[in-house]
Amino acid sequence: MAKDEARKSDFSKGLLQSEELYKYILETSVYPREAEALKELRNITHNHPRAMMATAPDAGQLMEMLLNLVNARNTIEIGVFTGYSLLRTALTLPEDGKVIGIDVNRDSYEIGLPVIKKAGVEHKIDFRESEALPVLDELLKDKENEGGFDFAFVDADKVNYFNYHERLMRLIKVGGIVVYDNTLWGGSVAEPDSSTPEWRMEGKKATHELNQRLSADKRHIINLLLRRHHRLCLSAFVDNRRKRREVLKMSEKTKGRKEEVVTREYTINLHRRLHSCTFKKKAPKAIKEIRKFAEKAMGTKDVRVDVKLNKQIWSRGIRGPPRRIRVRVARKRNDDEDAKEEFFSLVTVAEIPAEGLSGLGTKVIEEED
Repeated sequence: MAKDEARKSDFSKGLLQSEELYKYILETSVYPREAEALKELRNITHNHPRAMMATAPDAGQLMEMLLNLVNARNTIEIGVFTGYSLLRTALTLPEDGKVIGIDVNRDSYEIGLPVIKKAGVEHKIDFRESEALPVLDELLKDKENEGGFDFAFVDADKVNYFNYHERLMRLIKVGGIVVYDNTLWGGSVAEPDSSTPEWRMEGKKATHELNQRLSADKRHIINLLLRRHHRLCLSAFVDNRRKRREVLKMSEKTKGRKEEVVTREYTINLHRRLHSCTFKKKAPKAIKEIRKFAEKAMGTKDVRVDVKLNKQIWSRGIRGPPRRIRVRVARKRNDDEDAKEEFFSLVTVAEIPAEGLSGLGTKVIEEED
């Protein structure tokens, strides 16, 4: 096509029931900002007999924004098809970012692979030809993967959505985002069963059950519908294995280069083995563990401990470091242009509330081998 024009096949995909208005949005806000590689893959996919399975370009634009908002580095995609959303993710991730793409059909992925290679982002993609549940279960065998992913996009078999959801809640970090596709099943969830074709009934029931469970799931900070086909879940959840709340407070600031990019507060437990070691090792080991925790929580290699917190740990060295401490961890932009890392994390003392630490949740730092 000489220029990007909204096709009829793109219409009625959103809450907007006006084709003219949806066309206006696509042609003024979506297509002009779409990368050339994405345009090419979208046009290739248009000729596929199952083109309706592809992620809509405006949905892809939304995903790109969400990926940037959480500074995504590691992501998961369940259901790849020709790879439009996978390519969008790979283009958005930093150079060292990774997306695990899972699909039972590699043939469809091969359609988009030449475009992905030409875009120079194939190294960011770990494609796995498999059903999703075995891959997710395999990831969960490695404890390091728990909370190790920032974002997930699910566009696959609806009957397994909740099975995916339970596993993703363990893999996605606190404050991460999971996007589920087509959670209204083409609008059929609201129509009587007598109006739903038999072949759509299983997916309809599974989708309706998913919506009910997501609505009742208290692990989410936000759980709302976006567009006609997408549900956005911003998850801050309780670790059911330990029955402790992991996040107490999270806020984000993006006002300028010197502002904190992300600030979070935690009440953390230092593991017991630390309290059995010799005096000279107690304070250094406590600080080392706090650094390790901040590095994992914020995804930064450069971690700095505030002087006040450092003194607090050392001043209690004779009696031993506190078993329970409340800290504020802030990820900041590095003002030094020659610095190797763009961001660093600053760990400071958080004020203890009037009611004390009683009743507050904790984050337990794992013991080192």
